[in-house]
Amino acid sequence: MALPRALGLRPYAEPHPAQRPSALLRSRRHHAALPRRQGLRLLPVSPRQEDDQPGGRRVVSDLRDVDRAAPEHGDRRKKRAVTAKAIVAGLNARLVRTKPVIRDLGVALLLALITLLVRLPGLSTEGFHNEDAAGITYNADLLLRGYVPLKDGFEIKGPGAFYLAYGFWEVFGRSIVVLQRAASVFAFGSALALYGAGIVLFGRRSALLAAVLFALLSPVTDSIDINYHVWMSLPWIAAFAAFTRGARDGKWRWFVATGFAFAVGALIKHQVASLAPLLLVLPLFWSRLKAPVAWTPPGPLVAYSGMAVGFVLPFAALGLYYWQRGGLSALLDTYFFAEAGWRYAAGASGLADKLLRLLDGVLGLGEYVAVPLVLGLASAVYALRQGWRLSLRAALVVGFVLCGYAGASIGLRYFKSYYLQVLPGLLLCGVHPDAPIFKVFARRFRPGDRATAFRRGFFSAVFFVLLGLATVNDVSHLSQARRERRHPRDPDAARMGRVIRDNTDLGDRIWVWGRWAWPVYFHADRLAGTRYYKVIEILTTTLTNTWRRPTTPVKFRPEGPAAEVIAELRLSRPKFIVVARNEDYAGFTALTALLRTDYAVVPEIVSTTLVLHRRRDVVWRKAPKGPPAKRPKAPAVSKPKAPAVSKPKAPAVSKPKVVPPPQKRP
Repeated sequence: MALPRALGLRPYAEPHPAQRPSALLRSRRHHAALPRRQGLRLLPVSPRQEDDQPGGRRVVSDLRDVDRAAPEHGDRRKKRAVTAKAIVAGLNARLVRTKPVIRDLGVALLLALITLLVRLPGLSTEGFHNEDAAGITYNADLLLRGYVPLKDGFEIKGPGAFYLAYGFWEVFGRSIVVLQRAASVFAFGSALALYGAGIVLFGRRSALLAAVLFALLSPVTDSIDINYHVWMSLPWIAAFAAFTRGARDGKWRWFVATGFAFAVGALIKHQVASLAPLLLVLPLFWSRLKAPVAWTPPGPLVAYSGMAVGFVLPFAALGLYYWQRGGLSALLDTYFFAEAGWRYAAGASGLADKLLRLLDGVLGLGEYVAVPLVLGLASAVYALRQGWRLSLRAALVVGFVLCGYAGASIGLRYFKSYYLQVLPGLLLCGVHPDAPIFKVFARRFRPGDRATAFRRGFFSAVFFVLLGLATVNDVSHLSQARRERRHPRDPDAARMGRVIRDNTDLGDRIWVWGRWAWPVYFHADRLAGTRYYKVIEILTTTLTNTWRRPTTPVKFRPEGPAAEVIAELRLSRPKFIVVARNEDYAGFTALTALLRTDYAVVPEIVSTTLVLHRRRDVVWRKAPKGPPAKRPKAPAVSKPKAPAVSKPKAPAVSKPKVVPPPQKRP
């Protein structure tokens, strides 16, 4: 252990020579005494200084002290001092640099194992959990066949997830299982990005706890699905991690990475734009905020220029792609200026209903992110009691939490998956080095101070009770998500898709009405007969449900492009039309007339959620088999009963009456 002590390292920086002897260690022990022979003073490095170093590397605090400590007695002595300084710096770099790398690889393997075990039920399920993901698969099918999303298929959501799904399908094949496994890789990457942000902010211990909790609890909110939020989570956290690293190191490249990750996330889902206030406002004020000693935040110009360059790159590449294919106007109209998107963000409810929805949003924190909420609130209460002052690290973490909640509040729906934006910020807030989750185990009650001991014990008990209740809640939701993902939730859509695929060619068109019917496109492997492949928020009203309340019935909107849809349907003449029972098309007289005149219901396909219509001139290639008909019960045949034979009754024998003899008179 002499070498690590001579270099100012902690004892675990190098194994004991008795445990792993080597010639290299023996040679280093000879050189370890050289600085002390030259009268040099090596400054010890504290654990907090280790966290402040770039990449977590531990180096000598100030090598200029070596020169100041070297005695001035000739060139030979100076040469030895310079040699000693080089040896010290080299040994620090070689001995210590490998330790964080090995440690981080171990953390990565741990996070990968947790992600695999937690998400295992969904890795082999060939079916949809949420019909919203069918929009991703439909646009990926457009790309597979040479079409362009947003141009050949109207969509108000970001196109980033479409190209991700298309890329995975090109490499691994067209399957829901492929996307399910790719989404698990993205979840693993999100945990790694959160680990990196935690290292920059608080060190490896806090970062490890935050990343492990994220890997365990993220399936509660994303339901182990392939929905938009799963793909958005990685660039959302990566943008914050790069921004934090740039604030610490002051390097321009980290702000380029911030802008790039932010743009990629915004192309996947618009809600990522809620991070913009933190990225734009904080650089103006971080020079006035207290920062850790080793942090060197750059000027606002460096931060803004880097983020601008990184932000422009993805949008410029996508814009050039659409311009070459004649779809630039479609990209601008649907991504930036879609009327349905702005109508969804504004909401159609009154003030009283919006206040109730805000209450639903607050209650949803305790329902779907209970453990992070308890940890974050406990950390905030402890900081306020200790005389908290706003610092740069606090501004980063609190701003990340608020931006995540603002993103979840767009539209005021507060669905379960929306809380995935809030989860990483709450975890970082809850794993602060001075948070109660760490302090409660390290604190020693002072003897004789009974009031303080009682107060600390009381708050510790309350903290652990709340944490236990939150753990039970989150474990229950996690178990439910794992149980639901063992089987697909769209068997009716899959059955109709197989019937359509068996009776159509690849170039034939179909169409569906209603969100429950969207998965039919994937299962049938057929495209829509109109660019409006789904009608929600376009021909109908929008959904109004939250996690606590059901949606109002979806109704037909006559002000939508109904005439254009009917004209395209009459031109393409889809062979099959599937209608979902949960969305009413009453009032859409043109669709009602089209179904009545040109289509007939397929009675063999019985479903409580969907209705399959076949064009009347379509001949069955493989007729669907209906449910087995119930055989009528044969009438019960009554056997003729044998006539009852009455036994002859024996004649009644009357007993003779005994007449008493007359009595003589005396």
